[in-house]
Amino acid sequence: MNVASPLKLPGAFETGISSIDEEHKGLISSLNSYLASCGYSTIENFDELFTAFISELENHFANEELIMKDAGYPGLEKHAHHHLQCLDELRKVLDWCHKRGYAGTSDVIIFFQKIIDDVSKADLRFVDFLMAEDRLIEFKSR
Repeated sequence: MNVASPLKLPGAFETGISSIDEEHKGLISSLNSYLASCGYSTIENFDELFTAFISELENHFANEELIMKDAGYPGLEKHAHHHLQCLDELRKVLDWCHKRGYAGTSDVIIFFQKIIDDVSKADLRFVDFLMAEDRLIEFKSR
């Protein structure tokens, strides 16, 4: 990977819900800044960065879950469980980085893959629900 081709959420993975999509872009922007700041080798201050990222992701998940609750989404409990698993897996990556004493680009990629995994396996199901209920337009500006 190089600076000319930073991490990016594919357009097909946009939910159409502006707050969710903007948060996804912000999370990915954070990961891209980590990659750029380390010159694509090791990240010395990974603990501070990854801890802040996990906190940012927790806030994003809470926002998503509020929107889903507001929509009466029947898959909310399963989605929330998926969020907890994702956060647990990222904390394990952080623990592994602590044991090694550094984080590398591959660790940032794992964080990125968790965002992609959440969008593709969970968020888009919520969008499908809204579309089936003909309610996506109601949630677009949230």
